[in-house]
Amino acid sequence: MADSRPEASDWAEPIEVVAAVIRRPDGAVLLSLRHPDQHQGGLWEFPGGKRGRDEVPLTALARELEEELGLRLDPAQVRPLVQLTHHYPDKSVRLTVWEVFAWTGEPAGREGQEIAWVAPHKLASLAFPAANYRILAAATLPRVCLVTPEPDPANGAAFLAGLETSLRGGIRLIQLRVKAHAPSEVLPLARQVVTLCHLHGARVLLNVGADPSGALRAELDADGVHLPSSLLHRYRERPLAREYLLSAACHSVEDILQASRLGADLGLLGSVLPTQSHPGEPGLGWEAAAELALHADFPLYALGGQGAHSVEAALSAGFHGVAAISALWNRHELPDARLRRSA
Repeated sequence: MADSRPEASDWAEPIEVVAAVIRRPDGAVLLSLRHPDQHQGGLWEFPGGKRGRDEVPLTALARELEEELGLRLDPAQVRPLVQLTHHYPDKSVRLTVWEVFAWTGEPAGREGQEIAWVAPHKLASLAFPAANYRILAAATLPRVCLVTPEPDPANGAAFLAGLETSLRGGIRLIQLRVKAHAPSEVLPLARQVVTLCHLHGARVLLNVGADPSGALRAELDADGVHLPSSLLHRYRERPLAREYLLSAACHSVEDILQASRLGADLGLLGSVLPTQSHPGEPGLGWEAAAELALHADFPLYALGGQGAHSVEAALSAGFHGVAAISALWNRHELPDARLRRSA
């Protein structure tokens, strides 16, 4: 499906908006219902509002949440989630969004708005302003993504055992790499992988190194596809429907911008640090990687030399989280429950 996006020159300077995905310990998310007479009225939204011209974004968020909901933020329990620009027919908005895990005060609709705590699995059934759907997509993604080693069809039991250990440890997003063998060779094992992941509430992205829009994804009931860089620039429009996740391999500004044009839901950028899989390659380094991450308007994962230990460094560099093979494969436990997300 085509993802129609006007050129930036067609729009006035975007309105700066801050917003929060506020999470209770049970995972429920706090939403506000927009007044009928507002822009995009009658729709649910993630709380927040306009940022003042000279306001620091996080300061603006703290002010908005106190004014709208009576909540006072705990800065130690706030994490960046996503930055994005969205064009409506009559205006353009640039949103800076955080996750909020703790606060002081009981939420109330101080401006007469209806509010509600919504379970994660019910969020997709609600109607949001168009820009909020991309926030919703980011909010359901975990902070860590496991990229599997290439499976050996002749030793499928060992592969499934390693995967299950990672799933029991909390992994909830998997990129299944099956590029070394023909799809027919790995189809039975791949089907078992998808079934096992779904039993644990995890989502699976197929990386088959070939056209991802055909029958293989549907046949396996996978949750999306990953486009390697060799395929990324072959497409002029999104190669699969919006209800599936589209991931992209990114190594440059051009890759990131092309992924954005295709409406990618997430991307993997690397290699950030040296890796065992690419011996002798120094990696981009955090400073150069952070410069590239500035161009992404979708959740971007740092790849290369990463693990659950490096999530905080990745967040500080502007990434959504990290992706890794060996540091996440066959591991027993993620150290922080906030790294997990339910599908």
